[in-house]
Amino acid sequence: MSSEHGRLLRGLPPTGVEVQDLVRSESGFGRFGRMFPDLPVAVYGADTQTTFPGSLEALIALAGSMLKADPGAPITEAEPEDENPEITAGYTYFGQFIDHDLTFDTASSLDRVNDPRAVQDFRTSRFDLDSLYGKGPSDQPYLYRAADGFCSLHQGEDKAPTGLPPRFDLARNADGRAMTGDPRNDENKLVSQFHALFTDFHNILIGLTPQGTPDRFLKVQQQVRFHYQWLVVNDFLKTILDRNVWATYFSQGLPALRFYRKEPETYPFIPVEFAVAAYRFGHSMIRPSYSLNNPVLTDIDAKHPRIPVFSGDPEPRNNLNGFGPLPDFWGIDWSFFFAGVAATSALDGQIVPQPSYRIDSLLVGQLAELPEMQGQTPDWRRSLAARNLVRGRALGLPSGQRVALAIGETPLSDDALWRDPGNLDAATAAKRLAVYDQFHGFKMNAPLWYYVLREAEITQKDGGSLGGHRLGVVGSTIVAETFAALLLNDQFSYLSVFPAFQPDLEGEDPASFTIASLINFVDRHH
Repeated sequence: MSSEHGRLLRGLPPTGVEVQDLVRSESGFGRFGRMFPDLPVAVYGADTQTTFPGSLEALIALAGSMLKADPGAPITEAEPEDENPEITAGYTYFGQFIDHDLTFDTASSLDRVNDPRAVQDFRTSRFDLDSLYGKGPSDQPYLYRAADGFCSLHQGEDKAPTGLPPRFDLARNADGRAMTGDPRNDENKLVSQFHALFTDFHNILIGLTPQGTPDRFLKVQQQVRFHYQWLVVNDFLKTILDRNVWATYFSQGLPALRFYRKEPETYPFIPVEFAVAAYRFGHSMIRPSYSLNNPVLTDIDAKHPRIPVFSGDPEPRNNLNGFGPLPDFWGIDWSFFFAGVAATSALDGQIVPQPSYRIDSLLVGQLAELPEMQGQTPDWRRSLAARNLVRGRALGLPSGQRVALAIGETPLSDDALWRDPGNLDAATAAKRLAVYDQFHGFKMNAPLWYYVLREAEITQKDGGSLGGHRLGVVGSTIVAETFAALLLNDQFSYLSVFPAFQPDLEGEDPASFTIASLINFVDRHH
């Protein structure tokens, strides 16, 4: 769910570099800032808040206890120890698509140190689909079709398998690179098809709006944005947040902000507690492999019919790596990713939609060898878990316990965070406890990202022995507060323009509208 997995927010210091201004921000404002600017920086080793090396060893060791070797299983076999019965696999990548709509930093580097205030977000901090629309027809006309007055977006080739409605690839140049408002929406074959879905949705609405309608493009763009924003709040957030936290923010009219310090003269900012910790919960939801549709299953391997999420193999049909054309017939069968999708190629015995993995403190082993980081040294730089933890230290995040206290929650005990086996097998639980025993800096001082994952794992069990069905209270509060603040600070969002907005697509019930409803609407219009 992060941008390009290993990419950072403008800078992360190498070992031994001082952190200095990175760790504090008096105002807490800027493109990136702090939700809790008064909380002290969490330090995990023999260093101070302005020096780095002592924490590095502890964080790398913790990252090593957060990885699980898992090749995945065929689509006909359930994996109850890993799979989340509450959240289907599509929400993992819808969350990534949302992330790309909010943030983008072209200057990220492992070798620079910056205060979060200086991190330039080249995305607008709004849910405005600028990753789809770019800067609009006037500034980026190559994204749009001239034949209809630059009102509709270019689409790629139809890659649907036989029996499914069209499933378009992204529009591409002669080199096979996607022409989009955000190149990251082509970084894997799943997020690219969310981009293609919303492109298709826009173009269908343009086709349903008569030519000559005043401000035709702007009216359709607003309709697309409102439906997207409504889905973000009422489908995505309602699915992944603690139920009580979601209801507190979004079920009683306009949400009330509790922690996001708004000042009229400042541009809305992205809190680093959100971007570097809480919203990275999605990394634990990633499966090791996915099935796209039934014809692809048969073509790949009928005995083990899933495709690795990514690998170092350059053959495009051997993984879901991105930045290249979608292979023929690889158009996604959305019924494999969301419940309620009408068009399907699924067969009896297949478990669809595929569940996401649980929100917990375990990541699949493939995330320890990020393909875009091959050749990086030291080795920890290739591990997503290590990069997330080190990034949080480099940007001066407070501990999970401090944030829990700041929002009025009793922090989880060290027994819950480190000794409770949770979703861990015996060997991993022992390895995790050994890390805690070795590095005393973790005592009542858990890294915020780890705390958010562990909180979900320990507290969100819904009566079962395994947890991680959704985010816990701390993680949910950071995410809900950030989303609410950005929507309220956007004068063009549906919450600002028309808070009573309801989806109004013909044939779809607004009371039960989900991303699957939008897919069904698109499919009916082909």
